[in-house]
Amino acid sequence: MPGIRFSYDPTWNGGTLSIKAKYWFRDSKDINIATIENVSISLGRVSKPGRYFFNNADSLALADYTIRTQNEKEAIKTIRHCYFDISDTRSGILNITKLDRNKGILAGTFEFTLTRSNPLTNCNSVVKITEGRFDLLSR
Repeated sequence: MPGIRFSYDPTWNGGTLSIKAKYWFRDSKDINIATIENVSISLGRVSKPGRYFFNNADSLALADYTIRTQNEKEAIKTIRHCYFDISDTRSGILNITKLDRNKGILAGTFEFTLTRSNPLTNCNSVVKITEGRFDLLSR
């Protein structure tokens, strides 16, 4: 069950962009076990098409990945929760190919790598997202 949301505020922080994608699926023979993956990108100072970089030096650029496996039968009990936060290392590129505020169009590509500074049990300490793409209309 995929879902995607985006917002763009040209008046906040020189133009603030946020993209959030969610994918929900069952990966087990037990029909009560579900996995939810979330990818989020947030960036400030976005006013036109171009290349924007994710790195720790620019706190306006954030990339996040979360995966949670849960048992729905037990009142949504979380079995595994892997996440990356603002203190973790991130690198990558967001390439905006179209940004038309009047028509509400946003398009581009992205890729990033997140490296967790303190590894979590049963979770990868590095996540690499490649070949990300979005074509969004906000109306």
